[in-house]
Amino acid sequence: MSEQITEERIKMILSKREKMLRDINEKVILLIKDLDRIDDDLITEKSIHAVSINMMPSAQGGVKKDLSDLIIKLQRDREERKNELYKMIRLLSDQEYMINRVWACFLALDDPYYTMLNQLYVENDLYEAVRQQFDMSPTTFERHRKKALTLIAEYVDSQLSVSEIMSMSHSNKPTLNSRAPTHDMPGQIDMMDFLYVPDSGT
Repeated sequence: MSEQITEERIKMILSKREKMLRDINEKVILLIKDLDRIDDDLITEKSIHAVSINMMPSAQGGVKKDLSDLIIKLQRDREERKNELYKMIRLLSDQEYMINRVWACFLALDDPYYTMLNQLYVENDLYEAVRQQFDMSPTTFERHRKKALTLIAEYVDSQLSVSEIMSMSHSNKPTLNSRAPTHDMPGQIDMMDFLYVPDSGT
């Protein structure tokens, strides 16, 4: 996973997770429809190409070659567009993975960190109201808030799976900034599993 998680990104995910996932899903559906449309166009173009070549008199060889070159170019352009669409779907899949991992690492927090972030960003309660509920001074509350966000970032970047993080005691949870392995969450579905991805040379 190449995306570097930041405090602002974590806060956005906690606050807007459902909408972000819904938007990603809608975009993927649109991209898949584009892929289907391109596949249909390619089949049509190849059929037209074959029929035109067979029916065109050999005396018009120059016209035949021009038509053949044009159809080949259209096919090449559409293949390039397909590769672009696959890359876009992969990026969206990576975004979905990061959102789900951040959320799972948030759920792995111990109190008071979990409850504090839940009220601030998931429930969107007022900052001062949450601080007063915890009966902390402004400095202490802010220190705990930033520590909670830092813990999520460390969990996300760790080599441990979320289930491993949740099963550990607070004192043994990771504090290293080693990058997490790509798509290691149990049950995480890679959108590319539903698609055939051609070799880059096609």
